[in-house]
Amino acid sequence: MWAKRKKHKVDTIGLVWFRREDWLSLLQMFPDRDGMQDDYDSWLADVCDLERTLKRQGHTVTRVIVTPDELAAWCALHGLTPIASARAEYVSDLQANAQNAKSRS
Repeated sequence: MWAKRKKHKVDTIGLVWFRREDWLSLLQMFPDRDGMQDDYDSWLADVCDLERTLKRQGHTVTRVIVTPDELAAWCALHGLTPIASARAEYVSDLQANAQNAKSRS
C-alpha cells in the first residue's frame, strides 16, 4: 500500500491513494482485490489510520493518487500485473520522477 524513499535522513513514504470516483474501476483491474476492502469508505478509513501511524512514527507521508488509466499504462509498459507490489512500485516510480523534477527546478 505504500512505497518508501529516503531523502536527507528523513523517510518519505508515498501512500497509494485512490479517489472515490475511481474505486470500482480500480477494483475491477486488480487481480488481488479479494484481499482488499469491499467499499471505498472502509479502504479510506484504513489508509487514513495507516497515514496517522506513519506520521506518528516520524515519517513524511505523501499521498500519491493512482488513476486506472495511468496505472494500466504504466503496468503495460513494464509488463506487470496491477497487484499490490506493482502498485507500490508505481508509486515509488512516481515519487522518484517528482523528486527528479524538483531537483532540476
